[in-house]
Amino acid sequence: MKRLLSVPSVCFLVICMYGTAVAKHDSQLRKVVDECKDELNLPKDLTLPEMIEKHEDQMGCYAGCLLRKQKVIVDGKFIIEEFEKKTLSSAEQEVKDKYIECVDTANKETGECEIATAFFECINKNYELFAKILKVFDH
Repeated sequence: MKRLLSVPSVCFLVICMYGTAVAKHDSQLRKVVDECKDELNLPKDLTLPEMIEKHEDQMGCYAGCLLRKQKVIVDGKFIIEEFEKKTLSSAEQEVKDKYIECVDTANKETGECEIATAFFECINKNYELFAKILKVFDH
C-alpha cells in the first residue's frame, strides 16, 4: 500500500527539525538538505512547494533522509531521545506521550522512508497533538 505524507506533516517536519527562522541561514542544514536531494536524485533548487506538487511520492524518503542525517533515525529505528532533544524538550507530557506512541508505531516499519512516513501519518491523524506541537514553537 502506497502512503504519502500530507502537506501538514511535511510542514511539521520542517518546523520541528529546523525552525522557520533558522532554516534559511543554517549552512549545516543546507548541506543536509542538498545531500538528501542528491540521494533522491532531486534538483538542488527544488523548493518544498515544488517537491510537494511534483515529487509527493518521495516525501517519506526525503523526511527519512533528513531524520537519518540528524541522527533521529539510526539503524532503521526512530530514536526518541534525539527527536526530543531537537524538538520537543519543553512540550507537555500529554504531547510527549502521544508522540512516543507515534514513534512506537513508526518503529514497527522497516526502512527510513516507511519509518518517517508512519511517524508523520500518526502525527497527522492526531491533529490536536499536531496543533499543540506547533504551539511549542511559537514561544
